[in-house]
Amino acid sequence: MSKHPASSPQVDMRGFQYDLMPFVKKQEWQMESLQRQLSKAQAAVVQAQEELAAMQGALQVQSQEIQKASLARPDPLAHQRGLEFLVHLLHRIQEQQLTVEELQAEKAAIQSECVAQQCKLDGLAEHQAQARQDFAVEQARLAASEADRDWIGRLKQRARNSALSGDAL
Repeated sequence: MSKHPASSPQVDMRGFQYDLMPFVKKQEWQMESLQRQLSKAQAAVVQAQEELAAMQGALQVQSQEIQKASLARPDPLAHQRGLEFLVHLLHRIQEQQLTVEELQAEKAAIQSECVAQQCKLDGLAEHQAQARQDFAVEQARLAASEADRDWIGRLKQRARNSALSGDAL
């Protein structure tokens, strides 16, 4: 018997039905859902990083403007308000950095779920391939058994025919 009867042209695979196919479809849908979630999480991370970069750029521009203004016309009250604004901007930057980190952690968790889901799908694909091979082996065994019965039947028929021919002579 061949090790890969599924590739043999004598085996008819039309009767093969994988009983776990509804479960496989459900797992594929879950994978698609996770991939959509991952895409949204990636977009959120990129957007948050862009906002962070914009805030950091604004901080640099504002600090330079405050420095220029204090050198050009020293006004302690305006300088104080400028520093307060910079402190406020720094707090917003820190909050945004935390947001970026949280979004990256969420994205990493979804990526882990995707990897786990892909492992499930790979396992199911292997199981289906094994079930297909088992079906092919069984079909080949049934075909061989039927061929044996047919051969034995023809052998008995020949024996009867030769016995009848011998009686006729």
